[in-house]
Amino acid sequence: MKATPQNTIFVTAATERNFDYFVVMSTARKCDVFVHLLRIEITPPDFWGMKVRPLYRHLKEQKTAGKQYFVFFDAYDVIFLKHRDEILQRFNDVYDGRVIFSADYPRSLYPYTDSTEAFAHDASKSGWLIDYLQNGDTETSRMLNAGLYAGRIDHGIELIETAALVQSDFRHQRLRLPVDERLYRDLSAAKLRLDDQMAFWMAMLQYPHLFHIDARKEFLTVAATRLMMNNELDSYRQTTFTRPHKDGTCLGNAVILHSAGGCWRNMGFVYRHGLHERSKP
Repeated sequence: MKATPQNTIFVTAATERNFDYFVVMSTARKCDVFVHLLRIEITPPDFWGMKVRPLYRHLKEQKTAGKQYFVFFDAYDVIFLKHRDEILQRFNDVYDGRVIFSADYPRSLYPYTDSTEAFAHDASKSGWLIDYLQNGDTETSRMLNAGLYAGRIDHGIELIETAALVQSDFRHQRLRLPVDERLYRDLSAAKLRLDDQMAFWMAMLQYPHLFHIDARKEFLTVAATRLMMNNELDSYRQTTFTRPHKDGTCLGNAVILHSAGGCWRNMGFVYRHGLHERSKP
């Protein structure tokens, strides 16, 4: 069974932060993407409660209703680059049975893990974890970004349930990994409870076979949208195909674009001026 417009849902969770949401929705309308909008009242830093918990409930409802596939995306910093039919065709081409996540590029994540300002609930420093998950890979990223992922609905439900169990195992120090002592020393249980990305990272450490990271940027991509606005824009647009996949300025052949590093304020500018459009060298 393949993903089709009839059996696939595109879903996001949003607060009342309307302006940025309208930017995302304008690209969705242009590409004939009908969005299942989950209105929520929970706010950061509880990203798990804000995004994953309502998504889990919605996936179970939609499975009962007969839907089979889902595409989840953050509500404020995503641009659909192709028509819905091409998005689903690309998904069918690359999907291997595991939930597919956009790959973040490692350099953008060091501030994420080490920040004490934007993520005040995180009392730890965990940049070493990125190096551990990368395992010496210098050509592509093995780091998932939890703002954009897709798969079979039953697999999505299983993955979220597994990540919730990992959160509990971490809280009770039941994880058994080569780096478990360092994890318990450097990561806070509050971080895993509140932050969806860190929770999925821990689940990926324990159950890597459940995750497909789109390191080749064939379906989803995370890009440094700030760089799209710099003075070297013409050079940037000429090299989006040839830059290394690990580079945050490489879009690859992705059909959905997610902003890196929380650059949601750039997305309206990027879309309005076509800065995401790619030209072959």
